[in-house]
Amino acid sequence: MPTLNLKNITIKKLEDRNLNPYYLIINQDNPEEAFFCFEKTVKDEVEIEFTENENNFKTYRKAEDRKKEERLDINSDELEGELNLNDFINLEILFCHDNKLTSLDLTNCKKLRGIEELKIGNDEECEEETISNIYNRFYGSLKPLKNLVKLEVLDINNTDIDSGYEYLPSGVKKVYCSTKERVESKSQDYGFSCYLTKQGYTPKFDKNYPQEQRSKVEEIYLNESSLEGELDLGDFTYKYGIKIYISSKVDEAKLVLRNLLKNAKIILQDPRKYLQQKYPTNKEEIICVEENIEGMLDLSNFVNVEELYCSYNKLTALNLSKCYKLEEINLTLPVNPTNLRKLNLNNNNFPERDLSFLKGVISLEELMLNNNKFTGSLDYLSEMERLWWLDISNTDLNKVNLDKLPHSLEKFEYSTKERPGCKLTAIVPRLEVHK
Repeated sequence: MPTLNLKNITIKKLEDRNLNPYYLIINQDNPEEAFFCFEKTVKDEVEIEFTENENNFKTYRKAEDRKKEERLDINSDELEGELNLNDFINLEILFCHDNKLTSLDLTNCKKLRGIEELKIGNDEECEEETISNIYNRFYGSLKPLKNLVKLEVLDINNTDIDSGYEYLPSGVKKVYCSTKERVESKSQDYGFSCYLTKQGYTPKFDKNYPQEQRSKVEEIYLNESSLEGELDLGDFTYKYGIKIYISSKVDEAKLVLRNLLKNAKIILQDPRKYLQQKYPTNKEEIICVEENIEGMLDLSNFVNVEELYCSYNKLTALNLSKCYKLEEINLTLPVNPTNLRKLNLNNNNFPERDLSFLKGVISLEELMLNNNKFTGSLDYLSEMERLWWLDISNTDLNKVNLDKLPHSLEKFEYSTKERPGCKLTAIVPRLEVHK
């Protein structure tokens, strides 16, 4: 920005019988811009670079002094617009919060990579200034900070910075990002992963796990797909041990969990990783998987398993194809499994029972009941309007109302070849007519 030369400056010497001579320095381009100084400092003060806009430091410095500054505190100085600090080449700490700045130019600060603390937000304690519309207008990305390799503390409180959190240096230990004084500020819902990994909490994390309640929290769920870095869980001190659930969307190899209690339990919700963690040998006879596991649970390699407990999960599929020794399964279907598309129960030895347990499972498209002792009526399937493949071969199902069979059926299997004495034989002739 252009500067004003000394021809634009008026210096008036004033006398006071109780004081040494002092001077009034006036900027003629803006007569309201004036300040006092004593005689010995006049020479220093008139060398100040006045700028055309109102973006002037209230604590003025000579150009050569700026090069020596390691700490700059210009918060609450009512600075507006662009702030150019290229002369401060040795800057390590910067406070410029609670102004009206829109941009910050640090391009020529050669030693800026050594900056350790950067405070460009708007202080939570200065509520009156924020209400009075005195706050920094920074917005956009944090990408320009990516080369500040020694940065440890960053304050962007109540700003509109809304992206680029992934560019922050790995050494950042604390990020202040409150939106308390400006609820409309844009930093609130962005960069959750960054907040979590850089400082150990986030607005979202704080909302789910308030600081004052963390000693009583029993479970933590980490489910942001881009999480990585360090997370300090030292505040979670539940005496019986806390459970940390890491979603299948998260790469746990990129997470470092600090200050965990000895009795804390980390649970990987990815079924494959969970099995590797808990049952690495695949030789177990009893398997208990009841930990909010997500996705497909494939136990086909557990050929020795005899008992399986897998309630209280979020499974989408279960593969037991090679579990020939399996004798008992404790599997609780959802109360209202309306999203279930495929159910394969073939080749088991379930106790004799009817199909009432399938009533309400209306979205099924494929249903395999063959080679079991299911008995009674097929009418329980009447509401399955999407069912196109049904196999009831070698069962004891012996009642059918052909008009209630799903009209969507394309593939219907009812062989009695392997159990010629099964009760299904009683209705096969009628099913042939239907076919």
